[in-house]
Amino acid sequence: MSKKFIDQPLPPEGQQIEYKRTATRPEIFARNIAAFVNTEGGTIIVGVDGDGSIVGLTNEEIEKTQLALEKALRLLSPLPTVSSHVEEIDGKSLLVIEVQKKSAPVMTENGRYYVRKGAASIIEEETLLNALAGAVPSAKPNILTSLGINVSDTVKVEEAAPFSKVVHERIEAEENLKINESLSETIRLTRKELFDERRERRQQARITFYAALVTLVLAILFVFIGVVLIYAGKLQAGVVTSVSSIISGIVSGLAFAFNKQANDRLDETAKQLVVLERTHTALEFISYIKDVKKRDEALSDLAKTLSAEKLG
Repeated sequence: MSKKFIDQPLPPEGQQIEYKRTATRPEIFARNIAAFVNTEGGTIIVGVDGDGSIVGLTNEEIEKTQLALEKALRLLSPLPTVSSHVEEIDGKSLLVIEVQKKSAPVMTENGRYYVRKGAASIIEEETLLNALAGAVPSAKPNILTSLGINVSDTVKVEEAAPFSKVVHERIEAEENLKINESLSETIRLTRKELFDERRERRQQARITFYAALVTLVLAILFVFIGVVLIYAGKLQAGVVTSVSSIISGIVSGLAFAFNKQANDRLDETAKQLVVLERTHTALEFISYIKDVKKRDEALSDLAKTLSAEKLG
């Protein structure tokens, strides 16, 4: 790294740079290093706050950080090309860790393939879960359930933290979590719920349609009877009957409005089912891809497709 690169002001965290205030757990170091290796390479600077302010490290902290770095490298396979050195800025010591990009995929000890996206080190399955939650809102609670988060109301979770943050923290906290199994479980549960919901909404649509049709026929009948009574000289009875026809017409209009709402909800359910089935089929094909990088690219493309579904 050139001296010019770390001159103040430091650039914000991003695709190729990560700041850490002090030494972190080897597992977290390993994730960051793997993400840089598998993307474009990058630099980790220890002794800097996330906002870019320099706090520096003591000699003891530097030794502790280097030890954590050595342990982190042992958690990665194959071994990446990493170098580190100490630099001084304004009399404060920083440990600069340079990570080289590698063509072969580098995996963490638990078999995860991390990549760098913006200022985050993530696995592509996490992006896919968030994209699925956006394209199929009914899947949100099931995603949380499949990740082992005990929550009955997704809104309550999002009041504490954004959905994506909740998912990320859970994945990072549970190193042995099988994300593919979580995806499959999410799709299974959501599919069942949507089919049940579709059945109920179809029944609602039928009931409201027939109710609207019957009240409309009654309204027309009352109008006809009212006209006949008025012509027959029974003005009062004719007016009452005509008023009854107006009331029946209003009820019919409301029933048709409810019917439209039921059909709109039915269409929305159908759209979510289509997206869900396409996702399930795509994941089935992706599971046969053996090349880790190509598989990751396929997951990324699927996540982008789901995000487009949300925008559509």
